Amino acid sequence: AEIAQDFAGESCQTDILGEIKDIDRTGQDPEDIAEELAYSSSIPAPPYSFLDSKKYDKKAPPPLYIRFEDLNIPKPVEKDEILQSFFVNERGYLECSDEKIKEANKGVIPFILKELAKNLLTGKGIVAISLPVRIFQPKSLLERILDACSFVPIFFKKAC
Repeated sequence: AEIAQDFAGESCQTDILGEIKDIDRTGQDPEDIAEELAYSSSIPAPPYSFLDSKKYDKKAPPPLYIRFEDLNIPKPVEKDEILQSFFVNERGYLECSDEKIKEANKGVIPFILKELAKNLLTGKGIVAISLPVRIFQPKSLLERILDACSFVPIFFKKAC
């Protein structure tokens, strides 16, 4: 899917076949205030929300929905883009060159050793050890769920 502009200059989405579809922008723009991240200064909840729509809390105004353009940022597909934080060392192994990634994964080995000791002491064995999800995975849970669901429209179209 690609972002395009329709005849009025509005953003729209094109599907795989190039058909233009309007993007539902409900809740993505502020209703009555100029604040960047809040939906309204008087409406307790945006449309389709599970928030309590009966009382407005000034300390916690209803948030805007995530914009389609922010959710639809293309993921890298080329090898060089995907592996930009890595290089092949002199022994032929892939090595991380990004200090942030190294720092974020610093505690992985102690975590695994603790899990190993805990499992051995409780009699579970070493097969039951689960690795932490954060190993070289900077994505949040929401990003991982969205990645998993991003191909659903393609498969639905082919199935129908």
